Amino acid sequence: MTLELPESDVTVHTLELMEFRFPELVFQTRVSAGTYVRALARDIGEVLGTGAHLTALRREAIGSLRIEQAVSLELLSTETPILTPLSVLGHLPRIELSEAQVTDVGHGRAAQIQPEFTSSGSVAGVGAGDRLIAVGRVEDKLFRPEVVLEPAES
Repeated sequence: MTLELPESDVTVHTLELMEFRFPELVFQTRVSAGTYVRALARDIGEVLGTGAHLTALRREAIGSLRIEQAVSLELLSTETPILTPLSVLGHLPRIELSEAQVTDVGHGRAAQIQPEFTSSGSVAGVGAGDRLIAVGRVEDKLFRPEVVLEPAES
């Protein structure tokens, strides 16, 4: 059985050779969303006529998050401050939720919102005190939660 992979357009913003010791090389790249770096290595090897595959892959950034902001597993159990969920999703539009809406959303129900709020993508639903309650979408004047991070108390 032959597996046919669909072609997709990607953008390689940078590709820098960091180290070369035959037959291995280390490179660093910055690519568009949806790019499979393993496939990029395969394609480069194909063009060079040598074949290629990855033996290691390290993501150093995604969106506004950088590896320099990472906290080691050992430090997670200490008082070392980590990023709040809302700061990680700070690029999303926010919708402020009343306590009644927080209860609805916490139970996974849609919440009625102001008609002037529009968004075509993901939205952060935020409660009092900048609490990230859920991430969802706005449709038909409703905030529809897709991932609830602070469930309502039973």
